Amino acid sequence: MNIKCLICGKDFLNYRNIKKFCSKDCFLKNQKIYNKNYFKNYIVKAETLIRIKEYNDKYNKKKRDLTNEARKSKGLPDLKPKGYWTKTRVLEDALNYKTKSEWVNASSAAHNAANKLGIFEEATKHMLVLGNSHKRCIYSIKLPKQNLAYIGLTFNFKRRMRNHMESKRFSELIKLYGRKSIKVEQLTKYLDVDEAIKTEIILIDKMREIGWQMLNLKSGGGLGYKDTFWTEEKILETTKSYNKYNDWRLGNKHAYDAAIKNKKLMERIYTLLPEGYKIKGPTRWTKQEIFKEALKYKTKKEWYEKSSASCAAAKNLGIFKEASQHMPQFKSKLSEEQIANDALKYKRRIDWCRFSPTIYRYTVKKKDLYERVTAHMLPKRSR
Repeated sequence: MNIKCLICGKDFLNYRNIKKFCSKDCFLKNQKIYNKNYFKNYIVKAETLIRIKEYNDKYNKKKRDLTNEARKSKGLPDLKPKGYWTKTRVLEDALNYKTKSEWVNASSAAHNAANKLGIFEEATKHMLVLGNSHKRCIYSIKLPKQNLAYIGLTFNFKRRMRNHMESKRFSELIKLYGRKSIKVEQLTKYLDVDEAIKTEIILIDKMREIGWQMLNLKSGGGLGYKDTFWTEEKILETTKSYNKYNDWRLGNKHAYDAAIKNKKLMERIYTLLPEGYKIKGPTRWTKQEIFKEALKYKTKKEWYEKSSASCAAAKNLGIFKEASQHMPQFKSKLSEEQIANDALKYKRRIDWCRFSPTIYRYTVKKKDLYERVTAHMLPKRSR
């Protein structure tokens, strides 16, 4: 049967009178048209739409009020209503900040709105460009009359210059020749680390060939200045609010990670917080050392909790029972009669293990009792 397609109007063969479209493309076009017209033709009363809007507005207001109360307790500003961040408000808010990182941390809502509206570049034109762990810029510090120069890398040009001028080397040069004699310049944009290292080395070699006396103490390729947040003074300040070593270690993980690298500093912390600091035991536990360690504890649980290494070594060497003779031994409350009565309920060992596992495990350890109790049961591998 030749039938016309409902969309393109072409004739096509239809053997069973099921198909309405000549191809898959026509079928998908019809589906798109159906989806668009469905919502248009789906009539809803105006009263119900108004009620739905009112309900949604009330729900959103309650949710916003609860979040604002929580934010006030933390000292954060209130949430802005939907549609608050227009183009003008975003641009005005961006003028309050000098860098992109400051803007994100202070007002993330305006930052996200700028990306959505497509005005991020306009809003961040006045902001300083900073590098990161993957990007660095090259700079130069010159004293042209004295024929002295310095070339380096940094991810924050302004902060690096400030730190240079506060250092001993450049402060002495400022006293001798004056601040105006020093010229500072950013030579490149923020490049990838590998490119920046290569260009720095090339520039240092060129400056030396020309005849400049370089102030660089090291050869080129260093990744510049980095702020060390956890100094020794800050780490020692964190120990004042604690009485035990373990409490400090768990309470200030970042300070602990920074202090481990410095052995002398850790020795000072051990003296300040001697309580809770565990002295490391021997790396290899011999029989004599295990017996000495076991005598310190009254129960097996206490021995396992306080020195698990010696307990595990005793089990490996097969001297756990000898080492724990002075400790109270486990005695079951079950008698042989109770075990035998419990075993008579089952015809197979597997059923006994499934439905009363505690009694089964206890009897398995005692071979004589296990054979007597399971004599009435079916032999193994019997169905």
